Amino acid sequence: MLTLLKRSYPLQRDLKTIVISNSVTGLFIFLFLVLFQPFGIAVWNIEHKTLKLAGFGLISCLVPMIYQILKNVLFGGSAIEDKWTVWKEILSNTFILVLIAFCNLAFASYVSGFSINWMSFLGSLFTVFAIGIFPIAYSIQSKFKTYLEINRKQARLTNEQIEKHTLQKINLSPDFESHRKASQSLPLPDATAETPSPEELNTPLNNTLITENEHITLIAENEKDRFTAKAEDVLYFESQDNYTSIIYYKDGKIKRDLIRSSLKRIESQLYNKYFLRCHRAYLVNVSKVVKVEGNAAGYKLSFGNLEEKVPVSRLFGKTITEAIQQL
Repeated sequence: MLTLLKRSYPLQRDLKTIVISNSVTGLFIFLFLVLFQPFGIAVWNIEHKTLKLAGFGLISCLVPMIYQILKNVLFGGSAIEDKWTVWKEILSNTFILVLIAFCNLAFASYVSGFSINWMSFLGSLFTVFAIGIFPIAYSIQSKFKTYLEINRKQARLTNEQIEKHTLQKINLSPDFESHRKASQSLPLPDATAETPSPEELNTPLNNTLITENEHITLIAENEKDRFTAKAEDVLYFESQDNYTSIIYYKDGKIKRDLIRSSLKRIESQLYNKYFLRCHRAYLVNVSKVVKVEGNAAGYKLSFGNLEEKVPVSRLFGKTITEAIQQL
């Protein structure tokens, strides 16, 4: 049970999804109260009863919506995304229910005129939890299971492509010999064939493969310090405040260098399509990824014998997996 609570959970950051999901929740609460009139609502003898019940639905919509938006703005949605877990999602939803209970009590006191005390607050808390606890529990479990299955399936497909690409690189593909023989029987190029157009000759570098002798040169913010290495030796870049850490191979060993530059500046100096942003703090060489792991919150990338795994934000998940599969 404790292991499950510590597992990664997808943090909701998309504004459109937040607005729509909470609007649906508010509408559901309103219809539930009007149709079933539980917790003594049926005996309420007040004017504009339906309109006032709509107020409770509005509270159930606005309170979690405002909370989620403020949480993402104040704490940085992407900053806490990597550390968001099942137990944090449960705790967050519990806090939302407490806020709704308090706001419901304040609204009920306003429309009916009764005084607020601990007993009335506990009653409001019981009502809110009785209505919301089971839908929330189901939602958390369902969302976790759905995202976990989707990401694991995508990771499995991506790993299959990585293995196939690796076999091709080391000439161990089952069809390698047949391909070699077939290529020997191909006719020579026609000397009279139409020459490539200027547009084809000027195809940008970011549409090409990483070649063996291709180098990258990165210039620091002071315009003096530089980092140069073979493109195929660079694994990934990690943002570290005002610096960027470069993880790469040199003489068969993993090396780390720091360059005073933002990750955004580094990204602007890389022209090969295999260097892609995968996270607010990471930029990776997808051609060097050896394994992809999927969890409910997204993916993690492994590079050779490096112990560290690079996280992939949900925002970049599709881009990264598609790029790896197209190697």
